[in-house]
Amino acid sequence: MMAAGCSNNQGSPGATPTETGAVGPLFSEGDIVQVTSGSSTTGYLILGYDAGTATYTRAVIHKNTNGAWGYRTSAATNTINQEELERVYSVVGHVSVSAIPTSAPTPVPTTKVTTKATTAKVTTTATTAVGKPSIKSIDPEEGTAGETVEVEISGTNFKDDATCKLTISGDSVTSDDVSVDSSTQMTCTFDIPSDATVGTWSVVVTNPDGKSGELTNYFIVHEAEVTNPTVTKISPTYGLQGSEVVLSITGTNFEDDAEVTLTKSGEDDIDASDVTVSSSTKISATFEIPDDAKVGSWAVVVTNPGDLTGKLSAAFTVRKND
Repeated sequence: MMAAGCSNNQGSPGATPTETGAVGPLFSEGDIVQVTSGSSTTGYLILGYDAGTATYTRAVIHKNTNGAWGYRTSAATNTINQEELERVYSVVGHVSVSAIPTSAPTPVPTTKVTTKATTAKVTTTATTAVGKPSIKSIDPEEGTAGETVEVEISGTNFKDDATCKLTISGDSVTSDDVSVDSSTQMTCTFDIPSDATVGTWSVVVTNPDGKSGELTNYFIVHEAEVTNPTVTKISPTYGLQGSEVVLSITGTNFEDDAEVTLTKSGEDDIDASDVTVSSSTKISATFEIPDDAKVGSWAVVVTNPGDLTGKLSAAFTVRKND
């Protein structure tokens, strides 16, 4: 069934310069956008754009069985940064927002008619396989690479000890924490890898008897947000030539295997010989200050895996050892 007002017109007017010369939004209300590797059955419906915050408001939209963009499963919406959305997504269609319902179309049951010479008998035959799990909806419908997300799944015929996974193009993420609350409700926790494929994944529930049900191309994985570390404070703030100094470093976004260095223009870097990342905000680093280290101010630099750096300039002072 096609929702009234839907169409598959491709694209919307392009970006136009604002009075300040900045590029305006690429997408407009009613545009449907997908990631390059996304599915053909699920996308995002653009509901609006806020120029003050440079953010879009969007909602997940699905296709009807006839292939036309036709419905949302709920009234839920979210906002996303303009730059992030326009970098990953492109326009694949356009609809009238007011014409899109917030519930899935009701399937029409299949009927079988058997006619005999003396009597007429009408038999209605269910098309759902007995005992096979089916998935009707999930919440939330999206997650981000590198994060853990708890997904509530509604459907039928869920059995104790059922398993759940996300799949896309031969890759899969299996939930290690599954709770089957009833035959119609279960909860699965997914640890989405930081290098997970960006796009639309299928959700698969498998009962202990091997029977499975799948909600195809439904869960959207977004690109991981890359954040540099910051260094806000160190202690102590000085050390003597030829001495050993253990620095306590405070900041944000510190990752395991981070490296710490003292730097000064025109001088060789002094690398920490022992680094302990106790949390995302605390690092302990041991430095052996060379006897001939240049006296004066040095910067403290923290480098996360992937060469993401944070720097506190002129934070540490090397003093002469008299």
